[in-house]
Amino acid sequence: MKPISENIHDYLLTLFSQNEVNRFMELLGNPRKQSVRVNSLKANVDDIKSKLDLKYGIKTSLHPWIPDALVIEDDSENLIGKTFEHLLGYYYIQSISSMLPPIYLKPEEGSKVLDLCAAPGSKSTQLAAMMKNTGMLAVNEVQGDRLRTLSFNIERNNVFNAGIIQDKGEWLGRYYQNYFDKILVDVPCSGLGIIQKKEEVNKWWSTQSITGLINLQLSLIIAAVKMLKPGGELIYSTCTLTTEENEEIINKVIDKYPVELLPVSVPGGIPGFTEVAGKKFSPELAKTARVLPWLSNSEGFFLAKMVKIDETEKIKSQEPRESRIVIKPFKKVKESLNSIIKNFGIDEDYLSTLLYPDHGKKLYFVSGDWDDMRTGIYDRIGLKLGSYEKHDQLILNSIAAQSLAPHITKGIIDLDDTADLRSYMEGGVVKQFASTAKTTGAERQVVIRSAGEIIGTGVVTERGLKSQFPRGHRNQNFRF
Repeated sequence: MKPISENIHDYLLTLFSQNEVNRFMELLGNPRKQSVRVNSLKANVDDIKSKLDLKYGIKTSLHPWIPDALVIEDDSENLIGKTFEHLLGYYYIQSISSMLPPIYLKPEEGSKVLDLCAAPGSKSTQLAAMMKNTGMLAVNEVQGDRLRTLSFNIERNNVFNAGIIQDKGEWLGRYYQNYFDKILVDVPCSGLGIIQKKEEVNKWWSTQSITGLINLQLSLIIAAVKMLKPGGELIYSTCTLTTEENEEIINKVIDKYPVELLPVSVPGGIPGFTEVAGKKFSPELAKTARVLPWLSNSEGFFLAKMVKIDETEKIKSQEPRESRIVIKPFKKVKESLNSIIKNFGIDEDYLSTLLYPDHGKKLYFVSGDWDDMRTGIYDRIGLKLGSYEKHDQLILNSIAAQSLAPHITKGIIDLDDTADLRSYMEGGVVKQFASTAKTTGAERQVVIRSAGEIIGTGVVTERGLKSQFPRGHRNQNFRF
């Protein structure tokens, strides 16, 4: 049994019996099974399950009711985060509880969705996969270091329907009012549901220490309600067990704003509290769900789902800052794309379904459903397609090549020798592909394929095949 602080122990006894608190402490002392979410934009769950077993000896089981989830049954060498498939974004290491908010939000293809507190990107990339890279997914993160992690995971998972915003979530209502179809509000919280992996919570937690968090959580969900359009739906979630950060927040919102709770029932969960320690909440709070670690054998979580039934009062809007980014249709960039169309046989009909945020020296691509042209709101929109060379032809980006893989029909080099493949993935030169052909710039570029999967781009030079695998995605500590 793992000890918890007196502050946490006494607080939990206001919500649960001593027996339940003991079960929680027993669970904290035992390693919990890891789980992964297979990225359906790039792979399917059966293939990944088989590869993990045959290539790495990692035994998994299908989750009983989450279609793309695998539970790790045996990973004796601790390889789940070191595989070639993980490096390339075929799956994401994510707890079962963390997968719940997007599942219950149920974003539709072609819809407008906001992930208000998005980093590190586990739920954002899950939302994008559920949307099949269609529609418009705005993902927001205020902290710069976490923003970089979010951007990395967006790229690694080949998400190209997303625009990344760096702003305070409670301020985004300046730009969006009665606008989004679906919003996920997975707020910063005190983390009582994840003490096992965040042991520092045990040291600082007290009811006084969470006051600032509560104020922020309320501000975030109120902002989200105002940004949601009538008929739109919202999920509020936390990974904590307190009523102050969960039921009490929701109770205030449904009392003041035109929203109604929708029922959420989660295996391993219980209905939200309607009364606790002398405090009474609306009977509607029974429609929310608490995932309890000792019932679910996963992390503690809270979920509330609501629908907006009327417009909220509009506030004074603000124009975003000016931006150099210009979103262009295919016909405006077609001439610059001639090199990749010619080199790689990509169908123009497919390229014409996308939009192209032009950053000046770099061109990005985004879902053709994107309709927010106020580019000054965003740090970036879509995935980087490539950089312009001196003749204004595009040099294709490796991550873009992965995303466009189903449409690439030529200009491919197969790289299946393990030593050559490792050299490529680490940014080296594969000498056996040296060429003295008199070609320049974009004409020298090729796409690299391994085991039937396109993994990036390279340039054929006199010295050999020079890797263009992105520096930020290189990792020497991986297994094939």
